[in-house]
Amino acid sequence: MTEKDIEPPAVPASAPGRWDWRPKVRWFVAEIVVVVSGVLIALAANAWVGERAARAEERTVLRSLRADFETNRGRLDSLDLFNERVLESGQAILSLLGAEPPATDPSRIDSLISVLVEWDAYEPVTGRLDALLSSGQIGLVQNDRLQAALAAWGTVLADVRENEQIVVDMHYDHVAPYLWEHVQVRTLGYGAGYARVAGPSVFRHDHRGMLSDPQFEDLVVERMFNVEAMMADGRDARHAIDEILGLIE
Repeated sequence: MTEKDIEPPAVPASAPGRWDWRPKVRWFVAEIVVVVSGVLIALAANAWVGERAARAEERTVLRSLRADFETNRGRLDSLDLFNERVLESGQAILSLLGAEPPATDPSRIDSLISVLVEWDAYEPVTGRLDALLSSGQIGLVQNDRLQAALAAWGTVLADVRENEQIVVDMHYDHVAPYLWEHVQVRTLGYGAGYARVAGPSVFRHDHRGMLSDPQFEDLVVERMFNVEAMMADGRDARHAIDEILGLIE
């Protein structure tokens, strides 16, 4: 048998190629990562911008609150000076009372009584804080202690106004009727309107009966007690103001 008669071995037909899906999956995953990363970056950027805007608004709010509470502290200081004058007047009147009161210039008694019966109300600035609380924007303030102090300010004011109302009620229910009975109102400072219209009183100006009257002493002492209570509430209010201003800083 010759070499020509020998057939070369058959070459097996190649098998059909298989589809490799892994590159496609990697591409798909990469696309998802890119899209998700873009969304997260956009959300983070929006959050950052929103946070910056919120902090800028918070700074504006705090500046406004600081100005308001500095004003409130100044008004409280002025009210304290006023009430100290009332107490001094009360002490001066008490020193003149007795069964045989000393001879005293009636105009001095009038002046002391005029101061004693006056009152002044505490009028704090609350517009900005009221707007924050009513709108729910108090959350702009990040400091939790400051939030709590601001929220408690209304309770502090309620205590102040409660004692103020006691003073007003006492004046109209007790002090004013007594003075109408015992004093010519045209001679008192708060009755200046009467004097301007009608001139000075034509009746004898004598306070000795009043200065020896235990009821008048009771009215003076009660007025002074109420003023002391108002000043105690004022000290609580000043403490609250100082705390708020300290937390704002």
